[in-house]
Amino acid sequence: MTHRARPLLRDARRTRAWPVLGTCVIVIATLGLLLREQVQPDRLDSVVDTAMVASFRGHHGVLLWLALPGSAIPLIAASIAIAVGCLIAGRPNGVVLAVTAVPVTAFLDDRVLKHLVGRTHLGQLSFPSGHTASAMTLATVAGVLLHDPARRTAVRVARAVLVVVACAVTALVAVGVIGLRWHYFTDTVGGVALGTGTVLALAFLIDLVPGVMRSRGVRNSRMGWSAVAVQDDFGHEAHLSILLAKQGDVDGMKAACQQTVDSEHIEAAPIAALGLGYLLGSQGDVEGARAAYQHAIDSGFAPAVQAAPDLLKELEQAIDKPRQHPFVSSAGQQTQRNNKRQN
Repeated sequence: MTHRARPLLRDARRTRAWPVLGTCVIVIATLGLLLREQVQPDRLDSVVDTAMVASFRGHHGVLLWLALPGSAIPLIAASIAIAVGCLIAGRPNGVVLAVTAVPVTAFLDDRVLKHLVGRTHLGQLSFPSGHTASAMTLATVAGVLLHDPARRTAVRVARAVLVVVACAVTALVAVGVIGLRWHYFTDTVGGVALGTGTVLALAFLIDLVPGVMRSRGVRNSRMGWSAVAVQDDFGHEAHLSILLAKQGDVDGMKAACQQTVDSEHIEAAPIAALGLGYLLGSQGDVEGARAAYQHAIDSGFAPAVQAAPDLLKELEQAIDKPRQHPFVSSAGQQTQRNNKRQN
């Protein structure tokens, strides 16, 4: 079974990402206007920066280590590691996100925002903090790629811990650049907003590309039926499958389900994957059925996520005692009747 990468942001995550992205834009715009052309810290910066510098007085080496994860070599190494992991996991959209996120953030930081805002610290453009923005970029990439409510509890907890660690590293980078007097506190706040917002915007754009390509490449399926996955009501897919089954066209039914799965429609594809898994299991293709059910689980679509484990369990129990799918039975009977008529 051929799988296409699931969206980076889907279902509830897409809904939650929009206000987060909007907040990041508002934070950057507000701070940019308030801090424009400033050469001195504001009141908040004075309080936080003074405390930070005093706490790490005499520990210059420690501060350099804290700021290190936001520098070029660690960022490149981490981006490559994430991209390789996505490549192994079969998530090409994750690869694209991993290799583009940090460069895009760096471009927006160094070439756009720093010059637009014009805030300086000891004579150097400082808003937003590039070290903090880049570190937060990788933390957000990890959050986007690792968040998956369909996974088992232990896996979800382990992934959440990794994201928390990445965010903690970002906080340490911010402490480092403030303590080293490279940036003001508000520079690091802007960096966090820039890194988070850039990744979410890229994720939306990357998810948009497959949908545009599919909309241009959709062709009518066999028997003149259009691709059902572009319909909001995924009941059309079931109706098509039933019709094909009653006509004895089991292969057509499988093709209809497969086409819908490949479409990656947010609701139709997971439901079609369940039907395809049930059909493949009834025909003895256990591995294909398992792959179809896993596809439904990975989709994150709640009804499919809830139903797939039970169907997987039923499949395992039925391996030694195969049971015929009702569609297959109907299709087989119709095929026999058609053969008799031809004879």
